[in-house]
Amino acid sequence: MSCATGSAGSYKPVAGDTFIFKGGVVWTSCYPWTFIGGSGGSVITYTTDQSWYNGSSYTQPTFDDGSAHPGATGMASLSGAGLVTLNDLHFQNCGAPQVANSDKCLVFTNTHDVKITNSTFKTESWISIYFIFSSPGSYGNFTWTGNDFSHTSGAIWFASAQSNTTMHNIKYNQNVFHDFASQIGGGVHGDGAFHAFVTPQNDASQYTDTVQFCDNRFYGDFTRSFGSSGAMTAFFYTEGGMKNVTICNNDMSFSPVQANMFDGLIVLSGSNTSAGTALIANNSLSNIGTNAMSGGLNLRGSFVNVTAKNNIFSGMQYS
Repeated sequence: MSCATGSAGSYKPVAGDTFIFKGGVVWTSCYPWTFIGGSGGSVITYTTDQSWYNGSSYTQPTFDDGSAHPGATGMASLSGAGLVTLNDLHFQNCGAPQVANSDKCLVFTNTHDVKITNSTFKTESWISIYFIFSSPGSYGNFTWTGNDFSHTSGAIWFASAQSNTTMHNIKYNQNVFHDFASQIGGGVHGDGAFHAFVTPQNDASQYTDTVQFCDNRFYGDFTRSFGSSGAMTAFFYTEGGMKNVTICNNDMSFSPVQANMFDGLIVLSGSNTSAGTALIANNSLSNIGTNAMSGGLNLRGSFVNVTAKNNIFSGMQYS
């Protein structure tokens, strides 16, 4: 915490520490934060105790960036480390409503073993949580469960920009995504819950492997709310290389509607030989209106070996 004093300013976290933030408190300064990672298999945890709070009842501790537009730095970040858990925290206002921006709220660079659970992200930013891998290697174990994402154009982006880089074992389950409209416009295209890609896209040595995206719910307003350009791309969108994907038991819907507001709800786009396989099963995809988008499940490029079964597609121009 950049402007903290006393023990909060002088103590350096060590592996195995747990930091408890008081409920009902709003932090409006000391950004950017730098998270410290664990080591030797011991995690550093940033969390709450719901019996400890200000006010008449418990609410999540809130970290408000005051529309500071932190750009690529983010209001909080972790770099070159891992073994971190964030639980039951609320991050908001990195950007501003109906202002197109390039802001990333939380930034994780070359990380591993990151767990984010039961937290709220109302960031008014282009990307709420950005994972970037810029050094070659194998990075694993990412869990994002029980979170609530709104007021963003992309909940989580997962990107590699270096050859011989692989990312493994992503579990992205039981989250809620709703009401992205305040960040859709001014040329911004929304990438929903997950946008995974590699640069350059034809480099098959870069890929994400073993992804589970299940039991998530989408609802609310995803329309363009300002400007004359921009729309949603998808709720789940991958480009480049991704192997062994399971997308299951998701409830994907939205309301109100605009014409042609999605490319597809699930878009799997392969650009190299590390694209596929995937199982798409037991999902419900509905556009709640006429002419709202072009497709439900969109497979293109070199993405191969896809099994789609037991899904419901309703309302879109092409299932």
